[in-house]
Formats: sequence, structure tokens, C-alpha cells
Amino acid sequence: MESASDLVRVKLELFEGPLDLLLHLIRMQHIDIAAIPIAHITQQYLDTIRLMKELDLDIAGEYLVMAATLILIKSRMLLPPSSVLNEEESPESMKEELIRRLNEYQVFKEAGHHLEKLESDHSRFYPRPVGMTEEETHTQWVIDASLGDLLAALQDICRKHSDLPQHLVKPKPVSIRVRMAAIMQILVSRHTMVFRELFTDCSSRKDVIGTFLALLELIRLHQVTARQRTAFGDIRIVRVSQPGDPP
Repeated sequence: MESASDLVRVKLELFEGPLDLLLHLIRMQHIDIAAIPIAHITQQYLDTIRLMKELDLDIAGEYLVMAATLILIKSRMLLPPSSVLNEEESPESMKEELIRRLNEYQVFKEAGHHLEKLESDHSRFYPRPVGMTEEETHTQWVIDASLGDLLAALQDICRKHSDLPQHLVKPKPVSIRVRMAAIMQILVSRHTMVFRELFTDCSSRKDVIGTFLALLELIRLHQVTARQRTAFGDIRIVRVSQPGDPP
């Protein structure tokens, strides 16, 4: 897709751990933790891990351990009860232990978010972005989109572009840095754009992945931010005001 000199290695904290990823998937689909559909959530978890690998993002071994655990629970649920060696190895016991860990993690995560909110409330005021329509200004995009939200949005884009070729030879491949510049050029004039607009001109899956990596790098450099009106809602990319910008 690009020469070695154009490569941008994205180093970002995606999730705080496998429980964080699992909790994100559960919340995103409005699933009750106590009634996790193991088969469905296992597939969602594995799909996210594959996408993270395709993006060449670092995946700690603990994520793969959780994937193996979910697959084990799923497989044992398909076996007759008589084949389980002891009660601790039963799928029900393993699922109950997973639910217990998720509930404990959720308590600590929510407590952490509350403390973080108290600390940052004073900075959560934003000027009216230039270029937004009158209707858009009535409801502010005030929630920070997590990288989990961005990955979920990317999965949706990939599904919609599933008919695109996996590999497309181009005489002049576009680098991630060029994509970064193209995104910023749009945002300088418009200030904001809908997430899916980033991929309008993508002609291959590699283009989609490259554009997404360019977005992640811009977020890391604090050039843009991803915002939502509601949790797990549509994502809008907003340019971060820089020193020297006109008032």
C-alpha cells in the first residue's frame, strides 16, 4: 500500500484488557450480562480480534486467552452433560465465573469513569463548530467515541464494502500520510464530517484499512477527535482547534 518510509505504526490503547473488550461488545448490543448469549458474543469477540490483527494493532496474549475461554465454553455447551468431567468444568460454572468477573470489572470501570468525569467536567465546553447545520447545533456531539466504537463502525463499513476487492494494484499507491493530509484538508474547510464519509472514495479493503489507520494517527496526534451524541451512536469526526486558528 505504501513504501517503508510512509509506514505509520499506530500505537494506541484499544481496550484496558479482554474484559473491557467483552463488556464493550455486551453494552453495544444492549445485552444483559447475566444472560450472555455465548455463541453470539464469542463470534463478535473473534471478529473484533481479527480486525485488530488486520489493522496490525498490538494484541496482548490475554486477549487470545479470553478468546480460547469463550470458544471452550461455547463448545462445552454443545456437549451432552454426561461428557463433563466435574462441576467446575461445566459450561454453566464457567459462564457464571465469567459473569462474576464482568460484574466486578463493570463496578470498578464505572467508578473510574465517575472520578474521571468529575475531573474533566470543567473542560467539556466546546465552541460551536464552523460548518454545522442549524439542526446539528441543537443537539451537541458531546460524547467521546471510544476506539471500540470506532472499530465497530469500521466493521460496519467493511461489511458494506464486502464486494470490494481484497487487493487492488494501483500504479501510484496512496500512503497513510497522504490520507492523513486529505482528511485534514477536508476538516480545515468543514471542521466536521460524518465517519462514513471518510470511506466514500475507497475502492478496496486496503483503502478502507489505510484510511482508518490515518484517522487513528490523527486522533493520536490530537489533530481530530471522534464524537457521538449518544453512547454507541453515529460517529462524527471533528477537527481540534489549533494555536493560531482564527477565533
